[in-house]
Amino acid sequence: MSYLVLARFWRPQKFDEVIGQEHIVTTLKNSIKIGRIGHAYLFTGVRGVGKTTAARILAKALNCEKGITEEPCLACSSCKEIASSTSIDVREIDGASNRGIDSIRELIERVEYKPARDRHKIYIIDEVHMLTMEAFNALLKTLEEPPPYVIFIFATTEPHKIPATIISRCQRFDFRRVPIRLIMEQLKKISSAEGIEISDGALRVIARESEGSMRDSQSLLDQIISFAGRVIDTEQVREVLKVSDRRWFFDLLKSSVDSDVPGALMIVDQADECGISMKQFIHDFAKFLSESLKLKAVGAKWKEESTFTDAEAENILSLLKDLSAEDLARRLNLVVSAANEMADPKHASKLPRLTVEVCMVKLANLGELLPAAEILDRLFSFSKGAVKKKPEHVPEWLTREEKGNIEDTGDRGDTGGAVPVLSRDRSFKSFIESLEKNREPSAAYLRHGRLIRESPDEIVLEYDDSDEGGYFFSMIERHRAHIEGLANGYFAPSAPELRFELKKTAKKLEHAETRREIERVKMEKLHSNEAVRRAVEMFSGEVVEINIK
Repeated sequence: MSYLVLARFWRPQKFDEVIGQEHIVTTLKNSIKIGRIGHAYLFTGVRGVGKTTAARILAKALNCEKGITEEPCLACSSCKEIASSTSIDVREIDGASNRGIDSIRELIERVEYKPARDRHKIYIIDEVHMLTMEAFNALLKTLEEPPPYVIFIFATTEPHKIPATIISRCQRFDFRRVPIRLIMEQLKKISSAEGIEISDGALRVIARESEGSMRDSQSLLDQIISFAGRVIDTEQVREVLKVSDRRWFFDLLKSSVDSDVPGALMIVDQADECGISMKQFIHDFAKFLSESLKLKAVGAKWKEESTFTDAEAENILSLLKDLSAEDLARRLNLVVSAANEMADPKHASKLPRLTVEVCMVKLANLGELLPAAEILDRLFSFSKGAVKKKPEHVPEWLTREEKGNIEDTGDRGDTGGAVPVLSRDRSFKSFIESLEKNREPSAAYLRHGRLIRESPDEIVLEYDDSDEGGYFFSMIERHRAHIEGLANGYFAPSAPELRFELKKTAKKLEHAETRREIERVKMEKLHSNEAVRRAVEMFSGEVVEINIK
């Protein structure tokens, strides 16, 4: 007897043997149990997840000699013939080979004849999306009102290509990818029955490479047994499948986190020397980062469905503890872009290794992305005059003497802004000059005040109540906390108290309405200036001072 491949030998023969599709199995068994059998079914899902298998089992359940049953006997002539695809009344049709209108017309003509022996005449059309639009249109009427003994079962990997008029006449069942753990369990069961000794790591690699397809995983196992014999380890699986070593990907991710360009390029060199396709390498790295992102975002809940071992998952979480999910997503986006570029036949790189190396350099130089909440928090702290740590770089605008007088602020919250803490031997004039050199907007508010009194204990500024003076006094009041923080930093360790006074003048306007009208006219003139308007919009700023020369 000729050898039967594992995928065929271990093909499920009953509903309970179908793996990973419990939601579909339960629905079909219940519909049989209560006698609610549809006349048309649509089974959708990726390759190798059990669509055609489920269609055959459903056909057995409906045509079994012991009656319509959710548990076909598998021993009667009908069950055996359906299993071997030789049944007269259960016809399997390849949609890709019989896609034209003539094939469908022939099918429609045969529908009118009753079953030769069995209870139902069942048509299983695989890859039904390959039918032409004319063929679909010809099938519509028969599909909507077939004879009572006819049942259609369509299977497809691309349901979006099927006309809505066809889908609406079917009961649709969406088959899921089989989870990694279930594939591993089934492969382990098969290996044990076949007398194969295989490591869990090898099973995990096979399950991962099958991408949720039970049939693909069994075909891969068949191929690996032919190469390695009856004792299989992880390295043999990687060699046969030309799969990248996951340790490379972990090291690449670490190089990215550590900004280690030489280390990343060295790993690419190792993969190339091992004969790994650069296209496959970048594709596998993208999948690794995708799983790492899910692990980072979901945590322990994802570990069960992940292809990572427990040790791998813990190592990755430890590596990513200081990296946000957003930063990891940016890295994944870079790698996916490189993978898409290499996969696109129109733009496929003639130097694939160079494309990968450029991607790795970008990854290693990708800076940290601060969350928006943290940026806002820092801006808010800055506006309040809070400095959390000593400046890492001394501003260039400081004099040599000032640079030498910088003192460590530690974590004091009473110092402010970007102005470093200096010795107390500073004047109010030098304070304003230092702010101007640092392009601090509040320098303009202070500059327009008259210095009334300056001592180690207090600095008093006076503003008149004219339109201009009143404006700058209002800005001082609005930003008082920030200005006090800057002063605390400049005059530390003992800063003088800042006092601001508004002096009333004899030129005070008598009517508030007149004052508001003047302000309105001034604002209209200001906003009518195109250059000013565009500058304010571009920088989201405000007018501080107007100089007309």
